[in-house]
Amino acid sequence: MAIAFKVSPTQLVNYQDYMSDSISYEELIRRYRGDFIPSIYMEVGTKFHKVVETSIPNDIFSEEANELAKKTGERFSFHELKVRKTMEVRGFTVVLSGMCDGMTGDVIHEVKTRYSYINYDIVSKYQKSLQGLCYSYLFDCSQVVYHIVCLKKSKDGTYTLSDYAEVDVNNNDAEARLRTILNGFIEFVICNNLNDVFEIKGVLK
Repeated sequence: MAIAFKVSPTQLVNYQDYMSDSISYEELIRRYRGDFIPSIYMEVGTKFHKVVETSIPNDIFSEEANELAKKTGERFSFHELKVRKTMEVRGFTVVLSGMCDGMTGDVIHEVKTRYSYINYDIVSKYQKSLQGLCYSYLFDCSQVVYHIVCLKKSKDGTYTLSDYAEVDVNNNDAEARLRTILNGFIEFVICNNLNDVFEIKGVLK
């Protein structure tokens, strides 16, 4: 029976971060095995996403931040869509699975919370995002729009809106470019004996 690997865009981004020396090998393995504690910033981001999804304000955000989250969510025709596609790479079946924050027509929307102001480097980062490339392939969309929300913690403990931008990403030849990345990734998995992390056992869910 052929070996199949299940891979997510986040895992590919982690691999990219390791290859660019942004994180250590030890940190990469911790992330792959789920052995890490979410930061307070991740928890705040999750709560902001919940407001986007439900339009129900959260007291940890200012009125302006809650309103932005609500209006952003109202632009989505669908919320949290999950999809997967299969690709043959190096003789292995790779099942790439991802979930976007929202979709309108053939445009994917992703909401990103940050805690520093937006500059050219930040915009460039999202324009070149590997996650965006994965979503272009997975959803066969015309565009990925990143909603970059910068939050700042005020003296009373609430998070206020300090900056906001939308970055439009268009990826040509997404499948070919992604195949090249997956080719190196699968080689890395095999050489580092990480099959147990990604190998699909039993029925795929």
